[in-house]
Amino acid sequence: MNTYFIPLVIVSICSIWIVALPPISIRAQGNAKVDFYCDRTERGEPVTVIRRYDSPNKIEIIVWRKNPKTAADRCENISRKMRAMWERGDFNYLGNGSDSHGRGLICALSYKQPTCDRTNLLFTVNNFKESQEIIDETRNRAGGKPPKPIEQSGDGLSAIDMQDLVKALSTP
Repeated sequence: MNTYFIPLVIVSICSIWIVALPPISIRAQGNAKVDFYCDRTERGEPVTVIRRYDSPNKIEIIVWRKNPKTAADRCENISRKMRAMWERGDFNYLGNGSDSHGRGLICALSYKQPTCDRTNLLFTVNNFKESQEIIDETRNRAGGKPPKPIEQSGDGLSAIDMQDLVKALSTP
């Protein structure tokens, strides 16, 4: 048997096997083109919104009421942060946590960074309970789109799969 023939057959079989594999996806965010932006509620308050480019639907995520003087700037900054993290693939989950001072944290979690820290912090709230309320209310939006958005005012760590929010956007 030709000694060149065996390696050629092995390489050919491996190449066919690799080509025949379906694309591997870890629920890649690139599949859904979404935007995070600051909009206004019906009452004129700044609100961070997620919207798919291929759908008119949007979900109001956070209404910024805590400090009216800085609410619009905070809304713009957090929306910009969310958009950048999504585009980099660093925003698979919206999660919460707490810092050493007891403040609640809302973070953009990823497969690479599954816990809240300074690198993925979106914003802080008064306490951990408030951060849990934000996550719970946002989770409800993913399933049934409650009539009003959560209000940013923030026991167990929790996270929302961002793909659930994206799927909620595609349903009428």
